[in-house]
Amino acid sequence: IPGATQSTLVLSAATATQAGTYTCVATNSAGSATSAAATLTLSPTADFGRLINLSILTPLSSTEGFFTLGATLGGPGTSGSKPLLIRAAGPALTTLGVPGILPDPKLELVSNGTVVGSNDNWEGAPALAAAFTAVGAFTYGAANSKDAALFKADATSGGYTIRVSDTTGGSGTVIAEVYDATPAASFTATTPRLINLAVL
Repeated sequence: IPGATQSTLVLSAATATQAGTYTCVATNSAGSATSAAATLTLSPTADFGRLINLSILTPLSSTEGFFTLGATLGGPGTSGSKPLLIRAAGPALTTLGVPGILPDPKLELVSNGTVVGSNDNWEGAPALAAAFTAVGAFTYGAANSKDAALFKADATSGGYTIRVSDTTGGSGTVIAEVYDATPAASFTATTPRLINLAVL
């Protein structure tokens, strides 16, 4: 290997062209010695990287009325659908020490201009509570809290927007979140991924 004359050989971001058998030749005034061969192979990884949570914590004023969170689902070589957990939390933030929360957040999930899901109050739904635990989200606490959550079991690739507002016209701090709820054991190279987040 041209230039590889140091005591250590480092191959950063190894590619298939670097796979093969390597030997080390040590030379001094008495001659040279060649090491036993070492083989470098590259194998596909079973650990596919992915974003599992996109979120925005922001104040919302009564004059603004709402804000929109955009997320894109897909990626090269992916197909099919995936489960998403979408949340808009205000009152639950008080347990995390956040002051001045949005009193009664509501969320709407929009795909291709059509509302495909919405929620005002989560009402302690067991399925939602289980989804919170599965993705590692903080709990909402009381079942009668005014926080919102939606579980979309079959989200397909494409662009989504989440419109967050307050049903009372109030103002305050709110967090909007999108979670990839695909179990780790079910995630493959072709599973759609969260690939973009934008706020308007």
